[in-house]
Amino acid sequence: MILFTTLKRDIDNIRKLLVKKQANFDKILLKSNEVIRHSGELITMLHNIGSSSEKEIKTSLKSLQAQVQNLQKIDKGMEYYTLQAYQEYAEARLLFEIKINNKFLSNSSFRIKPEAYLLGILDLVGELNREFIESLRKNKIKEAEEYLNMMTQIYDLTRSLRFSSALISDLRKKQDVSRILVERASSEFMLFTSNR
Repeated sequence: MILFTTLKRDIDNIRKLLVKKQANFDKILLKSNEVIRHSGELITMLHNIGSSSEKEIKTSLKSLQAQVQNLQKIDKGMEYYTLQAYQEYAEARLLFEIKINNKFLSNSSFRIKPEAYLLGILDLVGELNREFIESLRKNKIKEAEEYLNMMTQIYDLTRSLRFSSALISDLRKKQDVSRILVERASSEFMLFTSNR
């Protein structure tokens, strides 16, 4: 008869390993959700600069950057589950730099996967569209045109990227959304300026 004493020991060791991995996974999901939530809050503050001071916005960004650094310390081997958090962070940070410092950050300014940066850029088009609409509403034509130009440049520079969704999920969908936003904003801008 075969004795399974070593199998019992192996199963116990595997259980301990998986319990440790599960605890780390739970921690990663929690920290990822915090980054996603905080990124959304920062974006909201940036859209409502009048109700939030620049100092508050900068403090919020520093806090978000600390959360991202903490997440990066523990996500090794589980980057698939943190991609959305980094993408939301990239979107928020890019909008911050545009609105506060009037510049666009390159991928090398971030310490995140290039895929997260790319998806964040595509999501940024939606935030720029919101700024575009607000500028039109306030009759700031030049500002609206600048936002439209940024949206168009992002779409034009990214539309030729064609990769499998297994390699970079949601790329095609985000490109399609960007195209729709750019086309709609271009039409709105032409209508708005022709009716003046």
